[in-house]
Amino acid sequence: MKKLLYGPAILLTALLFGNCKTITSDTIVSKKSSSKENYNPDEIIVIVELKINKGSNKEILEFCERYKNEVDKVEPDALGWSFFNSEDNKVTLIERYKNSEANLTHVDLFVSENGPKHDLFKEIIGYFSVESIVVLGNASETLKNRNSLTGFPFIYKPLISGYSR
Repeated sequence: MKKLLYGPAILLTALLFGNCKTITSDTIVSKKSSSKENYNPDEIIVIVELKINKGSNKEILEFCERYKNEVDKVEPDALGWSFFNSEDNKVTLIERYKNSEANLTHVDLFVSENGPKHDLFKEIIGYFSVESIVVLGNASETLKNRNSLTGFPFIYKPLISGYSR
């Protein structure tokens, strides 16, 4: 009787486990790694350290909100635009762009003297003085050249490794 049960048990085991694969670190593929086509290796992040020159807390808050809203309205490739309280009398602005071209769009619209939003940029320079600007990512030479014309203190830090979605 044992021999009769032994055969079906082997057959059942073979059927159950026959289609299983051995899993190794080489065969594990996470959902994250399969979405690499959604990664953006060209993102540019700009960190601007600002010192408050004038204005009450309420005026600064209202201005920052207005500036942020205007960037959001006219720059579809600006991924983020945020003002943060920093040390006493200071604000940190973090700008995120899809790529160098999107950052150039901001420069053309706001920073350039002929830009249609330059009046708003003049206001930001009235409220704040720029202490430093750090550009994170692989900024194009065109962007670096255009930024050099502003007279602001830029520091560039190219991407070594990382990802952005």
